[in-house]
Amino acid sequence: KKGIKDKELPKLEQCSHYIDQMEAALRIGDCHGASGPMNAILDIAAENAEIRMKRAECALKTGDLQVAMLDTRHILTRNKNNLEAIALRGQTYYMLGDTEVAMNQFKGGLRSDPGHKKLKKMYREVKKVFKRMQSGDRHMEANEHKEAAAEYLEALNLEPHHPANRPKLMEKRCQALVKAEEGPDAVTACAEALAENHENVELRCLLGDARIANEEYEEAVREFERAAQQEPQSRRVHEGLENAKRRLQMSKRKDYYKILGVKRNADEREIKRAFRKLALKLHPDKVPPDEQEEAEAKFREIGEAYEVLSNEEARGKYDRGEDVEVQGRPQGHGFPGGFPFGGGFQGFQQGGQTFTFQFR
Repeated sequence: KKGIKDKELPKLEQCSHYIDQMEAALRIGDCHGASGPMNAILDIAAENAEIRMKRAECALKTGDLQVAMLDTRHILTRNKNNLEAIALRGQTYYMLGDTEVAMNQFKGGLRSDPGHKKLKKMYREVKKVFKRMQSGDRHMEANEHKEAAAEYLEALNLEPHHPANRPKLMEKRCQALVKAEEGPDAVTACAEALAENHENVELRCLLGDARIANEEYEEAVREFERAAQQEPQSRRVHEGLENAKRRLQMSKRKDYYKILGVKRNADEREIKRAFRKLALKLHPDKVPPDEQEEAEAKFREIGEAYEVLSNEEARGKYDRGEDVEVQGRPQGHGFPGGFPFGGGFQGFQQGGQTFTFQFR
């Protein structure tokens, strides 16, 4: 106490008292209990890096990320090579969902000390998650939606309880499965995401889209109606609701996509391939005599479906819920000309090829 002025002694005694309180709380892992004493110490000795570091560690544990950011910045402003502060700041960025920034923090620290165990461990763990997230985003950009959903799920499994990344990854996976038209999986993924963030209107719309993909049209209408209550002026909600209502109405007539066994986003090649496969399956040589009447009806049906879906203009009308003329008659009235057994059947033109089936 020799070189200390008398007026400073009470402050030192106060600090000593607060340190005892802080250490007692930290021994039992009580960061909330340690918070008050640490604040009091730093009010007296603001430049104490050790106490500030302890407060930052506690702030990270309790989720007070703003304090963790402020304290690590304060420390690094005065000593940019404090590796423990760099590691803690990287962790804080990661918990905020700034995964790439967190990786850069860890890399910066490792440049100073490549052998730093804590920084190496954190960098590897965060890099795994980041790579999966990036891979999922690349698949989405390439319209490889099923692959994107799988990558987002892998990222989720690596950090299932991450406070910032979990909701983002759940929404991205939901969106990917909706775009992939994976009906049941999309409904499950979107419903789970919405359950954890029920105020998210976009998630509710995605759940509505998922229900449409899963042919749950009445439920889809209800989802969009709930979204409309949350955001009545949203164009996204309005268009989704109109689409759900239209699809509900369309569900009461023939589903040409289901008849051919293709998804609604199937391209021309997929539609043609599906028709050929079904047409060959109904070939007279492959149909027993007692099933030929049923085969005739099925052939008319797939022919009608192919006629509409292979025509860009007719398909557009059908998708919009408009009436479509099939060989001069409204959609839904069967294929003309019958399917006479013994008299042959003039089939459908496909790229110059005509399918003609002769039943005996």
